[in-house]
Amino acid sequence: MGIGAVSTSQNEGTPINSSYAAKPLLAPRHDRGIASARGVQGRTPSLPSQATRGGRKESISLGSARNQRQRKGRSTEIAAREEPPYCNSQRVHREHALSVACAAARTRLTAAQTRQFSLQCAVAFMRTLVRILKLTFAHSLSVALALPLVPVSAQAQTILGTQTLSLTLQAAGLLYNVPGSVTLTHTGATFNAFTGTVTLQYRARTSSSGSGTITVRATTDFPCASGGPCIATPPTAGDALKYTCSGATLGTNCSGTQTVSTTASTNVITIPAAACTGAGTPCNNASPNTVNVGFTLTDDPKYKTGNYSATLTWTISAT
Repeated sequence: MGIGAVSTSQNEGTPINSSYAAKPLLAPRHDRGIASARGVQGRTPSLPSQATRGGRKESISLGSARNQRQRKGRSTEIAAREEPPYCNSQRVHREHALSVACAAARTRLTAAQTRQFSLQCAVAFMRTLVRILKLTFAHSLSVALALPLVPVSAQAQTILGTQTLSLTLQAAGLLYNVPGSVTLTHTGATFNAFTGTVTLQYRARTSSSGSGTITVRATTDFPCASGGPCIATPPTAGDALKYTCSGATLGTNCSGTQTVSTTASTNVITIPAAACTGAGTPCNNASPNTVNVGFTLTDDPKYKTGNYSATLTWTISAT
């Protein structure tokens, strides 16, 4: 039985169970590089190997095929346990050569790790740079949206769409600030007429072929049955509520003295065609326009004493 192997059979070299083999012992120092386990079968003995120390060759003789297998198995186990994957598959027979080879392997492994770390750092830097660019772009965009958009040149303007607006202007007239009431008062000699004045404000626009008017009508008469004044049936012929027009800033004042009626509207002013309210061209008048209407009511001795009132309605029209 050779050194470093344990057999489970009485007949040397024939194991009972080929799956079991004890760990071989280390061979002497000069042939530690090549040893085989007893359990390896079917291998042919290898030729004597050469080892180099200090520049000279040393021959190692193998005593037997069994010792060769033992040494080869021992070399395989040592190589699998001690040598890194970058060392040669053949067992290096001198520790100095083994140290140099393994140191070179460790150097290559460190360089690979360094390259991997550098790659990770580069990826992290690029991700950080992308985040910074995104934040910068978002901030710049918000600032740009907050600024007024002023076209730099005519070429930079973009027409998004057009819209045609159309309308039809009609002739129109408006009366406003009409006093809610006017008090007729008596002045001068006894039985002189009662008088009062109303100032009307109005705006008007007439067409090129149209015209406009302002008229008045008594929609509610004095209480004639009470024995006071009456517009529809005066107590004495000649008793009447009359008015005159003056100072119209747009249109023509009524002509002479007009009598208020309860059945028909009477003229106050007449507005010509293509007229309008407003200063400057094309209206050339005031805004608003005004007209003064002066009323007189006969003081007939037949009127009974008391308080009396009637309602007047003003109308403006334009075509």
